[in-house]
Formats: sequence, structure tokens, C-alpha cells
Amino acid sequence: MLRDHGSRIRYKHEILGVNSRLDELQAAVLRVKLRYLEQWNAARQAHAQVYKLHLENIVETIPIIRSWGTHVYCYYVVRVQDRDHFRKVLEEEGIATGIHYPIPVHLQPACIHYSFERGSLPVTEAVAENIVSLPMYAELTAEQLQVVINAIKKNIVLGVSSV
Repeated sequence: MLRDHGSRIRYKHEILGVNSRLDELQAAVLRVKLRYLEQWNAARQAHAQVYKLHLENIVETIPIIRSWGTHVYCYYVVRVQDRDHFRKVLEEEGIATGIHYPIPVHLQPACIHYSFERGSLPVTEAVAENIVSLPMYAELTAEQLQVVINAIKKNIVLGVSSV
């Protein structure tokens, strides 16, 4: 549990832990892949710009990049009003989405000693219930990005999603 963020079950943290799941075989593979890291980061950044261009005024919130920072877009997380319905509609279009970190830190069993209760951080809790990760990886093609964008726009325009 200590090496996997204090979890036995994904995203449920019973104790405070670390991210130390890398074994020797994974390390050997990643050592070879490391030479492509900058190229892959640049590709994800380019994909994010396409998403931003097309989704900025469509979904409720997109990632924000500050002038003093950069982002490598391990995930491309947007905020929508009816996440479960949004995900279902995209799934019907053949588009996989994800939910990362569905339980806010202050509500994790590992943080119970801080005495936070549901409702104590209402903005955090609302955001956690409405964020969804869109497809994001270096090898996405322009056509695949456009399929995701078109599906979101089509379903929002048709009123299928209450984004």
C-alpha cells in the first residue's frame, strides 16, 4: 500500500503513501523510451492547443496555462455539468474518457485525522464530481482529435449533453 499512494483500491487512499510502483522491468523499458520524452511532450502540448481552440467555449472549463509555466498534459481534463451523461454519449461515439482522482484528498480515509467533512470544501467537491479526462497521448492523430471534438460539439449542440 505504501508504494501505491496508500491504496489497495484505486483512488481510495487508506494511508498516506507514495508513487513507487516502478519495478526493474518497467525501469528498463522507460530508460529506452526516455529519449522520446521531449518529442512526446511537444506532441501532447500540440494536441492540447487543438482541444483548446475547439472546446474553449464549448465545455465549462479547460486547462489553464499560466505565463510562468508549462504543461505536459499527462491528462487533458475538462469540466462539464453532467459528467456521467457526457461520458456515456462519448462512449456511444466510440470515444473513451476517464475520471482521475474522483475523491478529493480531504475526503480520503488517509486524511480523516484532518477532520474535514463532506461539504467543508464545496468547490473542490463540485469540481471532483464534474471533471473528465479526454483522450490524450502523443500518438493521437489529427483525425482522432477531430473525432473527439466533433462528437463533443455535435452532442452539445443537439442538447444531448447538458454541458
